[in-house]
Amino acid sequence: ALRKAKLQESMLILGKLHRLANDIAADTPTGYGTVSTSLSVSLTTMCVLFTAATLLDALSSLEKKRRLIRAANAFCVLWSMLVGLCTVTAVLSVIRSQDIDGGAHRKYTLKYDGNFIPACIIGALAAILLLTTLTYNILETDNKPRFSGSAESTAKFDNFKYCTVMGIIVLGICIDNAGFWKSYNNFFHSHLFGALAILSGYACAFTIAEPRNISNVLKSAFYYFWNNALMVVFFYFVLLHIAYMNYSGKGEAETMMNALSPWENSFNVRFRGFLERVFGEPAFNLWYLQSLFAWLLIIPVWMQFRHPVLLSVLLALVAPFLNAWNTPYRTMMFFPYFVIGASMQEDHNDMRFLALAKDGYMTVASLATMCLVLAFIISCPFNVVDDIGIFGYSWVSYSERVGDAQWWYLIGHVGWIVFTISSICSVAALMPPFQTYFGKAAKHWLVPYILHGYVMLFLFGVGFYGNAQAQDKFSTSLPIRKHVTVVFLAIGLGNLCFVPRVASNLKYLVLPPIDWMFLPTTQHAKK
Repeated sequence: ALRKAKLQESMLILGKLHRLANDIAADTPTGYGTVSTSLSVSLTTMCVLFTAATLLDALSSLEKKRRLIRAANAFCVLWSMLVGLCTVTAVLSVIRSQDIDGGAHRKYTLKYDGNFIPACIIGALAAILLLTTLTYNILETDNKPRFSGSAESTAKFDNFKYCTVMGIIVLGICIDNAGFWKSYNNFFHSHLFGALAILSGYACAFTIAEPRNISNVLKSAFYYFWNNALMVVFFYFVLLHIAYMNYSGKGEAETMMNALSPWENSFNVRFRGFLERVFGEPAFNLWYLQSLFAWLLIIPVWMQFRHPVLLSVLLALVAPFLNAWNTPYRTMMFFPYFVIGASMQEDHNDMRFLALAKDGYMTVASLATMCLVLAFIISCPFNVVDDIGIFGYSWVSYSERVGDAQWWYLIGHVGWIVFTISSICSVAALMPPFQTYFGKAAKHWLVPYILHGYVMLFLFGVGFYGNAQAQDKFSTSLPIRKHVTVVFLAIGLGNLCFVPRVASNLKYLVLPPIDWMFLPTTQHAKK
């Protein structure tokens, strides 16, 4: 009885926290809540203390110059994150302060809110510190990090890949579709898919110049169409009938399924309709497989440019001005991250990053960066869906999102790219440098990534998400008990699919072996 009473009390406290979190974050500006402000101030204070203690430690040493240089190099990740974040804040403060003329069109003037001046000052100071450090490193030839070997980079990046894919799985199954977490979709998805694109680019860099790169491109195309076909079969011939049994009527079930479906709103799927869906819009999370196929096809030619990263950023900046929708838009938006990953082996940039990550100052700088990012997320002064979504994890153009397309929106977009890459580097630096069980399991990362989409759809089909009888038929907000349950469900199923024996068996379903279709590399090179 005592344990039951304590459990009820704990659930009551969790329920209050859950309702408070929903009030803070539900599609409204999140910077005006007392709790969120206190948390953000605490995290910011921790960041300042981390930075101050590290610099004082460097100055108190006998080798002041050398240690101060190490600390300055490590804190470049913090300065670059601040530059990107302050740029985004300044641009959004101008966008939000404009008057609406008629519909969604703004009459732009020199108006800004209270976040503009602090963002400009902090961003300018961070930019000065960043440029000073970079300039010194360019001019000082004796201050080069030592590096050797690639086994450590493989282990660290494998561990990072596991954490990234697990984060995407949790987002896809629960956070993306429930109350409080849905508001922060743009933050987490931008960072997680950006990190996954970097890791995918780094993995493909080993085979760009080899003949088997062509077979990798063809395999990626086959796997995409194969899984898109499986998803079409599951959606129309399995999930739809499950929805018929769990919703009050056929019309209500089809209403929910239409809201989910990326294809034409027709449930009479014949052979022609099946082919149109397979070779049309990608199903749900399979957009990344389609983008990966496009990137692998382009990257051998793209890496022949003198400045591939700069050109990829320019391509990403053009995307929001086009009328591209969903996958083509995201393919262009995340392409710079893929190119950065593919460029990491040039001049041993991956080894330089590992040498910097070994330094204790880099650990402190990464922790300070994460604290500051969390502080901004918790107490964001903007609407995290409508404002941050302009530059974050979006699938529509500026005109669709804001109502117009001004050229200076590009400034905020560049700031967002810098912000996400700096945050990704800070997390990657904290990954263990040795091989772990989870790092080894990340070898089959595509299996849990593909299968988690089926779990999310199944939860919709059985009525776990959504309520077709409610007035808001597309509401996906969950009570606290269901929310906690689905979080643990996502973590458990994700780890289950990562188990090597389970993944190797499920791989025959989602990634069937097709190596027999290609000549061996040696014979292919000879021919």
